[in-house]
Amino acid sequence: MPSRAVPTKLSPKNGFSVRLLPPPTDPSSPSRLAACCLLCLCVAADVAAQPPADEEAAPPPVEVARLVDDEVAENVQFVGVAEPSRRSTVGSPLDGRVLGWEVDAGQRVKEGDVLARLRTRALELQLAAAKAELTSRRAALEELKAGARPGEIAAARASEAAAKAAAEFAETNFQRTERLMRQSGASKLEYDQARRQRDESKQVLINAQSTTQLLVDGPRSERIVAAEALVELQQQTVAGIEDRIERSQIRAPFDGVVVAEFTEAGNWLSAGDPVAEIIALNPVEIRVFVPERYINRVRVGESCEVTLRATAGASWIGRVRYIVPQAEQPARTFPVIVEVENTLMSASGADENVAARYAISAGMLASVNLPIGEAVRKRVVHKDALRLGGATPSIVVIENVKENNGTARRIPVRVDGTSGNRVAIVAAVSGQPLPSSGTLVATRGNESLTDGQKVEILPAGETGDETQLNPDVQ
Repeated sequence: MPSRAVPTKLSPKNGFSVRLLPPPTDPSSPSRLAACCLLCLCVAADVAAQPPADEEAAPPPVEVARLVDDEVAENVQFVGVAEPSRRSTVGSPLDGRVLGWEVDAGQRVKEGDVLARLRTRALELQLAAAKAELTSRRAALEELKAGARPGEIAAARASEAAAKAAAEFAETNFQRTERLMRQSGASKLEYDQARRQRDESKQVLINAQSTTQLLVDGPRSERIVAAEALVELQQQTVAGIEDRIERSQIRAPFDGVVVAEFTEAGNWLSAGDPVAEIIALNPVEIRVFVPERYINRVRVGESCEVTLRATAGASWIGRVRYIVPQAEQPARTFPVIVEVENTLMSASGADENVAARYAISAGMLASVNLPIGEAVRKRVVHKDALRLGGATPSIVVIENVKENNGTARRIPVRVDGTSGNRVAIVAAVSGQPLPSSGTLVATRGNESLTDGQKVEILPAGETGDETQLNPDVQ
């Protein structure tokens, strides 16, 4: 009997090694079976541990622009104050008692979120009665539109036939009485009674014929129009009560943060009483006060760097939204509103609406670098190449470019000016020079790249946004 092999330890080459043991005296011994099972398990584990040839993840795609040298206006630094882009004091639309208060000061809310609920029991009773009346009016309208039933028309025709027979009998009786009277066989009284019966039977026949015709023709169109108007009126009554019930849930008018509460559960509110104050902090506005000697150099739509002390020097790229054409007295400074996309910070292990906060809060002091100085030649890149939100902005350069592939490397930088969608940069680390002009820099897909990571370079213009890919295009 041949020797048997059992695994002893892993080897770098094939994942395991074997050693030979002398065969057992009994071929069906438990030790032989156990050794075979163990060998099979080790071989299977070794095969499963080997990664497939194509398991390596494909490099992430990125869009790129080139670093270029261009004329950029020197920045002039001004002090600004962060303000909400929207502010609203939400009032009560109805009279009523506050049944529930749903939010707290400092909590983020979405548009349509419920801030408070008013008691609606009386409105619900009114709504139930109004819906019952609407059902009744709809039934009356349907009855008019349906017209008479076949049975009703048949009954009317039968009454008409009976009236016709009675009229014919009365006419015959009258003629017979009239002949008898001429022959002195009937009195004047009998003649008058026969004539009255004939006239009455004719009127009964006319009435029966008219009734039958009315049932056949159906109701007049004017009655249907009037019934439809009553139904519409009741529908509006129901809709009005439903609207009041809906408005009893006081909702946030836009995405924002609750900064003040003016009521609590159990309070009585009259229509128009304030309930809560909400401000919108994304985007946030920076109100910059620019002296009159600079104001004519500021351009709406220009990009600018915004830095706040309260955020440990983190910077954002803002955009001049509008210029207030009235100076603040007596300093003679003009308010310039710079719009900034705020960054949301969250705390782990807590309610998102309560713990998540924006990095820029209303009232914070900001330093804003407006590009209004003399033009100077600087190294510039498209604004989307900047990775912001941290203590130091950075760019990701693409090195070792071969065909459509390259390697990512992050370089910390400082913003040294802006012009349209371009940003002038300088090295943030002393002694670390900037890459040369013409170097490729990632503009999209650069958020999660790490040093040394391989990337796939997308062809220029694939997204159809040339300004995104080429900073020279304005």
